[in-house]
Amino acid sequence: MPDVKEGWGVYKLKDGSSQILTVLELAMSKDQISTLDDGLKQGNAYYVGVACKDTKNCDFSKATPAMALTLPSEYYEFLDEQFIQ
Repeated sequence: MPDVKEGWGVYKLKDGSSQILTVLELAMSKDQISTLDDGLKQGNAYYVGVACKDTKNCDFSKATPAMALTLPSEYYEFLDEQFIQ
């Protein structure tokens, strides 16, 4: 994604089929977009993310990169404070 000060985005949050995960689809562009598919066009960005609804059934803690391998800004930039431990 190019370094821009303003941009457009479209997102969709939905429950996973097993109701264990929440799935985020996110499309971003420096130009105006109105659908998730627009994020797949040249020069735009499309991301998919997942989060566990409850750690009793799902836990990504083993998949979290070690802090020594990432810069703090890379690790925390897009996380809500509730997810930072």
